[in-house]
Amino acid sequence: MSGRAVGAFAGLWMLCACGRQPLPDLGRVATVTIEAPAPANYLPDDARPAFYAGLALVKQPWVKAPSITDARDGLGPLFNAASCLACHPRGGRGAPAQEDEDVTATVARLASRSLEPDPVYGDQLQTRSISLADSLGLPPDAGPADEPPPEGKLRIAWREETFTYPDGATVRLRRPDARVEALGWGELDAATLLSLRHAPPLWGLGLLSRVPDEALLRAADPDDANGDGVSGRVAMRGDRPGRFGWKSLQVDLRGQVASAAHADLGLTNPLYPMTGCTAAQHRCLTQPSGADADGFELPESLLLSMVDFNDAVGVPLVAAGDEGEVLRGEARFSEVGCDACHTPVLRTGVDVAPALSEQDFAPFTDLLLHDLGPGLADARGEGGALAGEWRTPPLWGIGVNMALGKPAGLLHDGRARTAEEAVLWHGGEAAAARDRFARLSAAERAALLSFVGSL
Repeated sequence: MSGRAVGAFAGLWMLCACGRQPLPDLGRVATVTIEAPAPANYLPDDARPAFYAGLALVKQPWVKAPSITDARDGLGPLFNAASCLACHPRGGRGAPAQEDEDVTATVARLASRSLEPDPVYGDQLQTRSISLADSLGLPPDAGPADEPPPEGKLRIAWREETFTYPDGATVRLRRPDARVEALGWGELDAATLLSLRHAPPLWGLGLLSRVPDEALLRAADPDDANGDGVSGRVAMRGDRPGRFGWKSLQVDLRGQVASAAHADLGLTNPLYPMTGCTAAQHRCLTQPSGADADGFELPESLLLSMVDFNDAVGVPLVAAGDEGEVLRGEARFSEVGCDACHTPVLRTGVDVAPALSEQDFAPFTDLLLHDLGPGLADARGEGGALAGEWRTPPLWGIGVNMALGKPAGLLHDGRARTAEEAVLWHGGEAAAARDRFARLSAAERAALLSFVGSL
């Protein structure tokens, strides 16, 4: 079954003549807002201690080595955040960058068009360091001379433009203008390009990990065989399709967690055993390590504890609002073609846990890469994904961000403050759906957005 057929089937399932069928609630957390990530509703009581042990690991800050807290030392020496939840508050997506302020939940990936990392700064800009000067917010040269400075400070300015609907209504859109200041190790290489990545939510990752590889391969339609203009594809990582990350760089949760721990916190681990310091960063290379007897700052036992947490983070429910408007919006969502990529319902494979074996859930994603056009294209491709290709982000839980009344930080660089802005940025394969959305009446557009806000 193609990805488009999956979406059509799910749409019929939701909108049958007998009235709206409730979406599967597997993985959900029955609360409007959550102060801390909560376990999914499928997690049995005897597995909850492992969830909360992992929560402690991702919540509490790591510290520099050596420390009496030897189970949590080894931070950095260069890093972007001291804890996982610093970038994923309450398990959700990160807060978007404020104009010209320090950036926490958005990182800058570095590479040339040929995908070579920067020779001095590597493949990700580390905006913090374990130095005393950085801890105190002082200039890099204010502390001891043997401590490493941060690689630089990422600044994002927002440039606005106007989108005009066919009915004359207008919406202000914004795009990021990123720059790096206070480089601590000299200039970036002339060939190095900067690409932004904003922290997505952790909600429901365990269910997404349980969609069989075969289902992704069947759903892909790379050559648009059905002629609908949408050609989702998988990015193969070895012999398995990628499914995690904005460019589908990781095939499973262990790889995703290990990669983030290494790139963002500077923690060596069994999958990424080498320090994040490059050969040119002597003051980074000479810092003490927090490695255990096996040589890792994040050993396998703690890595798996963090995986246990990520495997069971629940997806928060939100108040649905006006039921009639939500129902109208649900119909428009399907008619416009949003479900061509944001497939409402997926199914887990056979699992040792009966509650998770061959069960439907409703993430609103096909987990495939789609070309969203030049407006959202990156500076270059990555890991088999082209510059304009992005993995379809799940929509479940999006209403939590929309209900806060603050910029939601949607899309890969956090530019979209609302779901409406996110829709209007879509191009490429999604251009036809975007244009159909734009041609709706103001009331129909509002209804569609109300439905998205109820997810």
